[in-house]
Amino acid sequence: MSNPPRYVAVVDLECTCSNTNAGDDTVRRSDMETIEIGAVMVRRHDFEPVDTFERFVYPVVHHVLTDFCTKLTSITQEDVDAAPRFPEVYRRFTEWLTHWQADQWGSWGNFDAYQLQLDARRHGLDGELADLPAHVNVKNWLAKRMGMKRVGLGRAVQTAGLEWEGRAHRGIDDARMIGKLLPGVGWPETPQGAPIRPGHTD
Repeated sequence: MSNPPRYVAVVDLECTCSNTNAGDDTVRRSDMETIEIGAVMVRRHDFEPVDTFERFVYPVVHHVLTDFCTKLTSITQEDVDAAPRFPEVYRRFTEWLTHWQADQWGSWGNFDAYQLQLDARRHGLDGELADLPAHVNVKNWLAKRMGMKRVGLGRAVQTAGLEWEGRAHRGIDDARMIGKLLPGVGWPETPQGAPIRPGHTD
């Protein structure tokens, strides 16, 4: 009889972007690229963190970050200029998941899962996507557990009576804050299986 899974990964991506709300379509959704993978490995039984993963990624479609992106994420042009391209960072990330034998990974909504698919396909890594553990939409799970229809991460943190730590819209800091919410809500036993499609952010 196999041992039950002991670890799950909480993941948050930051991507190239422009201020579409202000009419700037410099970076369209289909052209967005991951520029940071931030993740926290937590013990499944009590959600205590045991390890972190943080890497910047060099974008190839829109190499020069917009001012909006830099202000939103605090990720600088120098950060991405010195970073490896997506295939190298993605493989380091999957090796990290394998090392901890994580059977699931979760993110705040489906955006991050879709973005990984988008980047993997752009770089010809489609075949490696099947090696990822199952994805869980932590946002939907938490909203249901808290009796809320929709909830942003900032509001969820406030509702849980927690103080925000770090910088919002930085992958590693957002992942840490999502992880801090888990002791109060738990983790789904099975993946939710929500469809992941372009532009879907729930």
